[in-house]
Amino acid sequence: MKLPRILLVLFVAFFILVPVIKAADQSVSIESSGFVPATVTIYESDLVTWTNNATSADSATDDDQAWDTGTIAAGSSKSIKFLSAGTYTYSNSTETASGTIVVESATVSATPTPTATPAIGGDATGSSQPVSGVSGPTLIFLFSGAFFIIAGIIFSRKAHQLV
Repeated sequence: MKLPRILLVLFVAFFILVPVIKAADQSVSIESSGFVPATVTIYESDLVTWTNNATSADSATDDDQAWDTGTIAAGSSKSIKFLSAGTYTYSNSTETASGTIVVESATVSATPTPTATPAIGGDATGSSQPVSGVSGPTLIFLFSGAFFIIAGIIFSRKAHQLV
């Protein structure tokens, strides 16, 4: 009877220690007065979508030139997917407005080391390829699978026990 309790404790601990990754996609409106909101916070692998609500075309470009939405026509939108934690400042095409994207790590780390390399989704769907590393949801999936495989092996050793 101790083994099921140990597995239950491990199962509960696993889900307490591993953060629940929720999509925190954010939207930014390009207004004649600037970006609204001026600062957004997201997790790694989330999208930021800029919608141009001004009367003329505009853009959002990283101050370090790491990413650029390209020209966004009035009434249109473009998205960028950020895969690396860090703080990214950006401005519009005329440099009269500025904003900040704060990307938080989606995984638990003893010593966080943010980098400043976002993955760029060049089309309106925000599709992009990961720059490097493994995303938080992938790690959760792998750890969950390993846990259930180990639990299955342990329980399958008892006769007439369903796995």
